[in-house]
Amino acid sequence: KRVMASRVSSQLIPKHFRKHWRKYAIAAIPASFLVKYCTRKFRENLIVRELCNKAKVYGEEPLGNYEKLRRVVVFLNPIANDMKSRKWFNKYAAPILHLSGIDVTIVDSEYEGQIRTLMNYVDPKIDGIVVAGGDGTILEVKSPSSPP
Repeated sequence: KRVMASRVSSQLIPKHFRKHWRKYAIAAIPASFLVKYCTRKFRENLIVRELCNKAKVYGEEPLGNYEKLRRVVVFLNPIANDMKSRKWFNKYAAPILHLSGIDVTIVDSEYEGQIRTLMNYVDPKIDGIVVAGGDGTILEVKSPSSPP
């Protein structure tokens, strides 16, 4: 029975694989990372697509006679998150905001404390504030009256 089992297993496994199994084992590591990366990107795209579809439905709703266009101010810190916050905002948040029919005003911060100063001049009639940056950017928006 053992001889028969070894013949069957040797026939099922290609000869090249049996001879160079270490190369295949080493190649499996980057291949698994590639599969994980592609799976993550695919899931991200599905989520963004779903949110864009919901935003499009929201944006296509007609405004009433006395309703104003919804307005949002975006405070963007381009240096945050290893210089990736602008790229991430443009890739994930901006399409959703624009599809939903919101008037978006983007304010880039150039130095620390600038957003804290600008928060004092924001129109109180705006519908929302979006912060794209790190923890420091959020703290500047949250406490505009406190000193730096």
